[in-house]
Amino acid sequence: MLALVPALLPVALPLLLRLGAETGSPPLLAAGLVGLALAAIAVPLRLLTAERGAVLGQMALAAAAIGLGSAEGSFAALILLILLTLSDTAARLSDPARPVALLALAGLPPLGTFAGLALALPEIARHEPLLLLVCLPGIALPAWWLIRGATIRRRIVQPALGWLPIGAVLLIGVLTPAPLALWLRSALPPAAITAGPAP
Repeated sequence: MLALVPALLPVALPLLLRLGAETGSPPLLAAGLVGLALAAIAVPLRLLTAERGAVLGQMALAAAAIGLGSAEGSFAALILLILLTLSDTAARLSDPARPVALLALAGLPPLGTFAGLALALPEIARHEPLLLLVCLPGIALPAWWLIRGATIRRRIVQPALGWLPIGAVLLIGVLTPAPLALWLRSALPPAAITAGPAP
């Protein structure tokens, strides 16, 4: 539901963190893996657009990262969902920045959600490498369709509102100041900070 209604995307972060703290790790991890599998299937079958599929897959990856029960997994999910919200906002604006925003939503390095993916995927692999068999298709297939649909025009460098969230994503994802990273870690629920790795 959150992936299909763009205006509700900012709700995903507190909701997922709260679910992780209240329901425990395994249910959220399982829900994340189901979401990733759906994203891998729905976009090639045209059941979802590439944009909504990318949002679904990356939200599901964030849920799986929180479901690991580790502080690093929760921090990776926090970064990923912040970058995802900004990238999705830019992609929904019909202006000259939209093609770049689509690449950002796809997680093409160093744009958009790439930094969040670079934190979440290795953390999942560290806990259980076999989970990547579900995670990678759920992220890569929607991204592939997004990249195919992102037509870069010659006069792309034009003033546009979409550059603001794209710039914010680059600032957070690539140039995150240490005080900001510490503040984001402090925003995590106590249960997410103190929990150890899932068995």
